[in-house]
Amino acid sequence: MMDLDEKDKKPGLFYARDGAGLELPVVDVERPEFRVELSEGELEERLKAFVKEQAGHRRMPALFRRWVLPLILKRARLGRGLLAARGGFMDGMTTYLMKLPPELMGRAWAGKLDKAIASSYAGLSMRLRSGDMARTLAQAVAPLLWGAPGRPLRLLNLGGGPGMDSLNALMLLRGGGPDPLAGRALGVEIWDLDPAGPAFGSACLAALGGPKAPCGAWKWRGNTRPCAGTRAARWRPGWPACPPTPWWRCPPKARCSTTVRTRKSRPC
Repeated sequence: MMDLDEKDKKPGLFYARDGAGLELPVVDVERPEFRVELSEGELEERLKAFVKEQAGHRRMPALFRRWVLPLILKRARLGRGLLAARGGFMDGMTTYLMKLPPELMGRAWAGKLDKAIASSYAGLSMRLRSGDMARTLAQAVAPLLWGAPGRPLRLLNLGGGPGMDSLNALMLLRGGGPDPLAGRALGVEIWDLDPAGPAFGSACLAALGGPKAPCGAWKWRGNTRPCAGTRAARWRPGWPACPPTPWWRCPPKARCSTTVRTRKSRPC
């Protein structure tokens, strides 16, 4: 498959390539490009517009919604992902692309329809949730870390796609002030039915692991393995960590780590 390079890279952002060859920006919720700053009133207006728009869609002829609309959506990468989610759930990479602001979508793959979908209330909600999840997770974990210096931290992300909420939570914990992750064994495990999302998560970690990158001090390595009928991507630094078994099957003495589970679209 031919690689599609991003020719208009934004300074300060890091980029990783997915399994389809697309070079995509790595979501960093602290960067202004990914930050959503809307007042409660503005969010309420967007929600009312969305509800009105959905009511209009329901008034469309059934023939149009069943046959014509899918043909239109198939012309866009995000549209194809939405169609594939019918009767099931949205795959991790489509969800990730929905979290990209329209202005950061590469011209090599994103058309007007892709950007229109990303600009919708659904895309806005995903970007809001991405930042909220990362900050909530970081705020919940921080006091546990300060109360248990030196103990391992393992994040288990079920149905997590690329696991960007876990990765951003770690970056938030590390940024600004004393680092609660210093000298601590870290682990992030993503269990997902689709291996494409976790594989891209490993590519994001590789992009963030350079000497001037946010995770430059973390010697990450990543791999993907089947587990109980699913795909699990395991990211670990080169430091000693907990045994390579599911956390609930660790012997009592090995249950020394702080384990936080993040459930997303669908558990494995």
